[in-house]
Amino acid sequence: MTIYGKLLTQEEIIQVAYPVITTDFEGLTESAGLPFKDYVVKNFRIDDKIASDIELSVSENVVLMQFCVDGTFTFKNSDSKKTFSFGNGQCNIIYLPKGNYGITSFLSEINLISVYLSQDFFFRQIQQVNPAFMIKSTNLFQALFSKNISITHRLKNILNEIVNCEFDGHLKILYLKAKVIELLILQLAQHEEEKTISLKPEDIEKMTIIKDLIETNFNEVYSLSYLAKVAGTNEQYLKKHFKILFGNTVFGYMLACKMEKAKEMLSTGKHQITEVSEIVGYKHATHFTTAFKKFFGYLPSLVKRSL
Repeated sequence: MTIYGKLLTQEEIIQVAYPVITTDFEGLTESAGLPFKDYVVKNFRIDDKIASDIELSVSENVVLMQFCVDGTFTFKNSDSKKTFSFGNGQCNIIYLPKGNYGITSFLSEINLISVYLSQDFFFRQIQQVNPAFMIKSTNLFQALFSKNISITHRLKNILNEIVNCEFDGHLKILYLKAKVIELLILQLAQHEEEKTISLKPEDIEKMTIIKDLIETNFNEVYSLSYLAKVAGTNEQYLKKHFKILFGNTVFGYMLACKMEKAKEMLSTGKHQITEVSEIVGYKHATHFTTAFKKFFGYLPSLVKRSL
């Protein structure tokens, strides 16, 4: 069983290895001896199918932007027993009063990115962005959104940029702070958009069919007319409702699936760039390289060199 995490702060990136599943972080303010100023970002992964708990203690009131990139889990308050559940590709903003918490129900491989914001930092940003988004009470374990929202590819890209930040010193401080605020803004904007249009269960089912088809056939380029027939609807309906539900256009989602799969394959070190380009549906490696750089902001060769 392998469990590992990455802790990012304004000052530095520290790799942390956890030899056991039950871990007490002894408070965010004391974690790894780092000062908790405005925010702390933690990337936590488990690569085995297990079922156990992770214990977390926070020594001051904080706000958590929780992203479940892969897997499913439940976040619980150890005192009140209240829980919030996250599915694959979901996120929410949760207020954590001082106390003890647990992450439980690991049923699959899991990849969590947790952005802990100080109470003062959160309220400063939230008042500037939208004063209507305020925590009801500062002593309750509560979520800002009544239901989790989807992690769009735009959100996922920002999370990747945070975890893989290559800046040092003051540039890193500015870069990470900007990205954390961008994450907050995008979640608030996405929540507002999803509130204005409510999809029926049958609409969600149709769009999910298309999403699953794209994800399992990432090397294909489907036409809108074909996908509309698969979903049993028309092209305009498909374009509008797919973007509402998943925060991306149909073609944008196709591209994102190709690029994410390509990056995953390159990161293993087992595949050449030309091989990967063919697998994800590109006839010419140069076209793939151009698309990859435009999507991630760096060349695919950088992924291989970083290994």
